[in-house]
Amino acid sequence: MSRRPRGVRRAANRRSRGASLIVMVLWTTALLFGALALAKSIVTSAQVQKSSEETALACEAATRQIEILKAGVYAEVFPRYNAVTSDNPGTGASPGASFAVPGLQAAPGDADGNAGEIVFPVSTSNGARLAETTTAFPGFPRDLNLDGDAADALLTTSRILPVIVRIRWRSSGGGTRSTEIATTLGEP
Repeated sequence: MSRRPRGVRRAANRRSRGASLIVMVLWTTALLFGALALAKSIVTSAQVQKSSEETALACEAATRQIEILKAGVYAEVFPRYNAVTSDNPGTGASPGASFAVPGLQAAPGDADGNAGEIVFPVSTSNGARLAETTTAFPGFPRDLNLDGDAADALLTTSRILPVIVRIRWRSSGGGTRSTEIATTLGEP
């Protein structure tokens, strides 16, 4: 068995210690990058979960509002839930066209401060009255009173009532988000 001279052993030990230090720095760097990637994915996952929760709240509120409209007396749905107060029925509550959504903040610039909104096909030129001539409801029936004429500017009665329930809110992730449900109510 041959022994290395003492100077050669010291040089080999120094190279070995230097290589071990480089390996340790590389492992530490790799672990640091891994930890940062994990932290970023946890933060992103939490943001996606919060966004999903907000969307679920909005969808539930819109669906609940549609059910409230469907459960109401058909002839009173439009006057109770439109933006005009002068046509409200004499008895009972008339909540109007906007509503709060618990857990969601109204979108920035929302005049009434409520995230929920009920939209009907109306003509705003004559006091926001129900009208077949509006183009705000593409894909919906136009002859709302079923008289064979889909060009009535103002209606006193309707047998079909298109409605959109829209929720617009300030997202926790920044910006504005919205969802809407569109349906048609019919005279029983």
